[in-house]
Amino acid sequence: MSQRSLAPQIITGLGLMLLTGALLRQGVEWAMVDVCLDGGGAYDYARAVCREPGYSAAIPSLWQRNPAVVLLASSGTVLALLGAGLIYLSRRGGDDES
Repeated sequence: MSQRSLAPQIITGLGLMLLTGALLRQGVEWAMVDVCLDGGGAYDYARAVCREPGYSAAIPSLWQRNPAVVLLASSGTVLALLGAGLIYLSRRGGDDES
């Protein structure tokens, strides 16, 4: 019986933590937008403030507004998928030896 490494679980956990951080950070913006729109205002995404009704401006991309969310989400996804793949491969390889 061979001992399995904890590295795949650690990689997967780190990836999931990064994804959770990205979702929490983006959730803050979603909540601010919701409160603003529910109050009748118009949300200025570029400055992250609530404006008077009728305000109109272009909505910048998420990468322009908050690159940290994009980086956290993309790196978290890569790490989570890598870790999950390693876990799958280690279990698949272990079943063949039995």
